[in-house]
Amino acid sequence: MIVSLRNAINSTTVLVVIALIPAIIAGSTLTSLSPMLVFAQVNEKLSAKLSGSNEVPSKNTKGNGTVEFSLSCDQKTMRYTVDIQNMDKLTMAYIRQGNQVETGPVVAILYKCATPTWIKNGALMQGSITASQLEDPLKGKQISDLVNIIKSGDAYGANVYPEQNSKEEIIGQIFK
Repeated sequence: MIVSLRNAINSTTVLVVIALIPAIIAGSTLTSLSPMLVFAQVNEKLSAKLSGSNEVPSKNTKGNGTVEFSLSCDQKTMRYTVDIQNMDKLTMAYIRQGNQVETGPVVAILYKCATPTWIKNGALMQGSITASQLEDPLKGKQISDLVNIIKSGDAYGANVYPEQNSKEEIIGQIFK
């Protein structure tokens, strides 16, 4: 049984290598031959670098951060991680539609807390967004609609807000 299994694995490996040779010679991509490589491309990554200098008008703050997004293969869930540095008393983080100059509506909330946090450095929040969490004007739409506005440059980005009247707000454009 073990010998048969080893022979089957070796035969499969040889067949895969033989199948890849024409693709390599022709210079084509391997994604047309491998479902695992196609899977990796569907699981898209998006990110934003957050700083006060991205605000309009610019905010003079030492605070900065990143937001990393990962779209699930079925495109129904967008996972995210919000990391911050040199910030505290945070109350909210979200994605808003618009651009750097035009403030648009909030389309997804990443973090909301009535009591300000005391995190200064590190992960503020990890979570996921599904269609049911999208807000106006994306309410009732799909995660793919959120991804489309991000790719079109119409989702300026992720804002991280400290408590009210603070000058520590940071924001960043979400990019692929």
